[in-house]
Amino acid sequence: MSVMDEQGFIYTLDLVGLTILAVVLGAVALIVTRELGGGEIAGFLAAMIITTGVRIAAIRFSWSLPRAQLAGDSDEGRSEGLH
Repeated sequence: MSVMDEQGFIYTLDLVGLTILAVVLGAVALIVTRELGGGEIAGFLAAMIITTGVRIAAIRFSWSLPRAQLAGDSDEGRSEGLH
């Protein structure tokens, strides 16, 4: 799915960005848990639960993040793995 805005940007869905977001949220959970006095195992469990939960929810609900792309760029051939 693609949408073009008035500045000429095309927004397409990007599943890789959501994976990166899940990892960042997991890292934040680890840091916050450790800063609040939690041990290594508590931090690990918090990070694992957040990261895995976001990834499972993304698969279950078909979530993805929008990705900005210039109007002149083409995605043709990318679905077949041609870059």
